[in-house]
Amino acid sequence: MRILIVMAGPAFAEARDVVASRTPALLDEVAGLGVVPEVVLLGDPEGLRDRLPPQVRVHVVGSRAVTPSAGGALLIPGVVPGVRRLIRTRRPDVVEGDEPLPAIAAGIAARGCGARVVYRRHHVSRSRGLVAASRIAARLADRTIVSNDAARAEAVRTDRVDGDRVLIAGSGAADLRRVEPGETDRLRSRLGIPAAAPVVVGIGRLRAEKGFDVLVEAARGMPREAHVAIVGNGPERRRLAAMTGRSEVPVHLVGHQADIAPWLALADVVAVPSRCEAFGRVPVEAMAAGRAVVASRTGGLALAVVDGETGVLVEPEDPGALAAAVSGLLADPDRRGGMALAARRRFESRHTLGAMARSWCETWEAALA
Repeated sequence: MRILIVMAGPAFAEARDVVASRTPALLDEVAGLGVVPEVVLLGDPEGLRDRLPPQVRVHVVGSRAVTPSAGGALLIPGVVPGVRRLIRTRRPDVVEGDEPLPAIAAGIAARGCGARVVYRRHHVSRSRGLVAASRIAARLADRTIVSNDAARAEAVRTDRVDGDRVLIAGSGAADLRRVEPGETDRLRSRLGIPAAAPVVVGIGRLRAEKGFDVLVEAARGMPREAHVAIVGNGPERRRLAAMTGRSEVPVHLVGHQADIAPWLALADVVAVPSRCEAFGRVPVEAMAAGRAVVASRTGGLALAVVDGETGVLVEPEDPGALAAAVSGLLADPDRRGGMALAARRRFESRHTLGAMARSWCETWEAALA
């Protein structure tokens, strides 16, 4: 089976590093199952192609990233001919569009070429433009692929497609490298965090839907000796920086970090305060690191985190509940340690890249059937 995956080239460094950290190893796993995957990047302004190993065959169509915006939509007519040429020359069995605009380009380009088209849907945004684009992508595709039951229900409701057209493929993450104790000691020294102080870590793009403002507010209710480190950049950074000055518990905005392994190793608790989330890469990476998670009870997070077993779920937009859950875990090392072990076991049984690759291949086969 030959697969052509059409995706937007990352428009900022954080997205590039996330894709580069997982995609090569995932495609190697897929290839080991007898599937031949190739990637089509619609623009590549951040140089993702150069970050991928030579065994990953990558084609770049266009010079600008087809981002989820009105400007990105205007680029689709310019990239469709190039995608169509690749479909005709590479002759894939399945053409996959990753997110709405690449899926629209793939669906238009594949017409009359004999390949099945699938739309891989990750987002949960309710912006009118993205909702409209997602509906078009779902109608151009033979099947939609999502990561869990909550995302499936969302796709059925907002894209207005039949549930039997929506397939579920599990998500996962690359296992993390081993972190030496000296690395976390250097992070503490860099941020001025005492050796015995507990650390709460949040990781992600600093956007409103990620809820990091809720985490900053929650810091006020955490133990005074605690520190909060937020890893990432984004449009909310200035607002968050203004909020941190009002917190007695130190909140460190450390910016984008290409290697998150030492930051997860630093964490006593990983906080995921999202307002909405289709699945959540960070909880899975926290599982891989063997860390307990406190996350919002929303979307796929409520499925990724087993409440009371691998972490604690709280209602979104509730700083008090978030602070209480984090404080409870910081005060109970035995409970926290038990959750960390359970999280690592769950990662090994459900969310490795090998498990992810098998699930993806099964859904591609189902789309062909």
